[in-house]
Amino acid sequence: MSDSKIKIKMGAIEVEFEGSTEFLKQELLDLVEAVSKLHKETHNGSGLQTVETGNQQQLSDAAKPSDTIVGTTNEIAKKLGVNNGADLIFAAAAKLFFVDGSATFSNDDLRREMNLATSFVNKSMKSNFATNLKNAAKNDRLKEVGTNTYSLPAKVEDEVRVKLV
Repeated sequence: MSDSKIKIKMGAIEVEFEGSTEFLKQELLDLVEAVSKLHKETHNGSGLQTVETGNQQQLSDAAKPSDTIVGTTNEIAKKLGVNNGADLIFAAAAKLFFVDGSATFSNDDLRREMNLATSFVNKSMKSNFATNLKNAAKNDRLKEVGTNTYSLPAKVEDEVRVKLV
């Protein structure tokens, strides 16, 4: 059995382990879930990001803390200057990502969140949802990561974060 090292850090919570790879393989998921749950309970949690260096993995706070950016889809749409359906879908994705901490979102998630932006959504945006979603992906504002599953491209995260903070 070879030795492995892991360090999990979420805010003030930090756990380090050095030991057998077998133990780590069997217990890693439970350990990550326990630390994540504790972090969420104490900090209104954010997502996890994995950084690999050689034979080590480090899980740390993602660079998208949900406790820094707050607001509704209406507020985010206002800050992002929404002018059309694709913009509103992008604002919905930003809300799901930055506020709710979701790394990916389905068509249904985006449609539901868009409809919550009552100050911006209109009948045309609702009926042209599929076209607007394709336009948002085509313009690199959303990345299709699976069938009917999207995420924010890494290159727009920082740009959007600046506008929302």
